[in-house]
Amino acid sequence: MDARETAYKIIADIEERGRYAQLALGPALDDAGIEGRDRALTTELVYGVIRRQLALDWLIGRFSNRPAKKVDSPIRMILRLGIYQIVYLDKIPDHAAVDSAVRIAKKRARPGAEKFVNAVLRNTVRQKDKLPWPDRSEDEARYLSVFHSHPRWLVDLWIEAYGTEETESMLAAGNRRPVVTLRVNRLQADREALLEQLNQDGPLAEPGVLFPEAIRLKGEKVPESVMREGLAYVQDEASMAVGHAVAPRPGDHVIDVCAGPGGKTTHLAELMEDRGRIWAVDKSSSRLGLVRENVRRLRIEAVEFIEADFTQTQSH
Repeated sequence: MDARETAYKIIADIEERGRYAQLALGPALDDAGIEGRDRALTTELVYGVIRRQLALDWLIGRFSNRPAKKVDSPIRMILRLGIYQIVYLDKIPDHAAVDSAVRIAKKRARPGAEKFVNAVLRNTVRQKDKLPWPDRSEDEARYLSVFHSHPRWLVDLWIEAYGTEETESMLAAGNRRPVVTLRVNRLQADREALLEQLNQDGPLAEPGVLFPEAIRLKGEKVPESVMREGLAYVQDEASMAVGHAVAPRPGDHVIDVCAGPGGKTTHLAELMEDRGRIWAVDKSSSRLGLVRENVRRLRIEAVEFIEADFTQTQSH
């Protein structure tokens, strides 16, 4: 399978089986043997379609003359992939996006679906310079919700709290591709020494801007040796802020509910100098398995694991 068909397979797995993107992506890429640019493209397509799903479904409705929810699921996912490439990825030729979607439809959807997919995507190409978004003058919140692909209730809440201008700024930021950031495992490494190691072959990394354990990569490739040796964890600085807000001290007892995949759990342990106790709770055995793996890789000992739904309390 190529990058686009692999992306379709992963998106279908997420939608039909309720899998988490971060759990489905890596194994699927490995199984397909996809590397290099194709691996980057697959990742971009999966996360991009998820990020822009509300907007993509709106455009499906406009270009197919039927609501997206009325389109068969396989065809809907193929159209999302195609429209995402046409509208949001400048470096992919429109004909490549259309042709690949038609090919996937022939293979993955009901007979004849490729004609519908071809018609909708060619309609998208014709109108890509003037897309039919909601009329902003009639309903600004609806426009912002659809254009920036955020739920209407959240847009309404933010407009009331922060005003329209600030809300639009936050919505745009929510769709921005994040810089790849490492959290140095300060139980095992020093940031300056790790920066020196990462930059041996050129300027590949720089200090983060918010926290002393943060390193920003100048590319998207995470050095395998750094991860394998447990010297760092991929985590953005906004997520690191949670650990610093909790500010646990060595010897504290902490419960982390919804702990998977383990970023905050392991960060809390590092801030506690691996002294004390953290109970990592998650109702998903697969996500809890990721916590176990990350705790093992980072060589942390202060964590215990509980598979449970913390919203379901019982009196004793």
